[in-house]
Amino acid sequence: MWSKAFGGLPDEAFLVRLDPLLAGLKGRLYKDTYTCDVAAGILSGAWAEKLGLPGGIKVGAGAFDAHWVLSGVR
Repeated sequence: MWSKAFGGLPDEAFLVRLDPLLAGLKGRLYKDTYTCDVAAGILSGAWAEKLGLPGGIKVGAGAFDAHWVLSGVR
């Protein structure tokens, strides 16, 4: 729900209007965001072996699983 238009995440009042149980949520969430071209890390050798991939592959940040799945479709 991050948007540059409203300076990041929705404000507290908006979240509480959606559901009172969301009170205080914003303060517990992230402040920084990253686009998918930023590496969150490198695939470890152990996981590369388990997945049958070469080691050292960059693991991207900043996308939903549902959006990333298309990059793996053949």
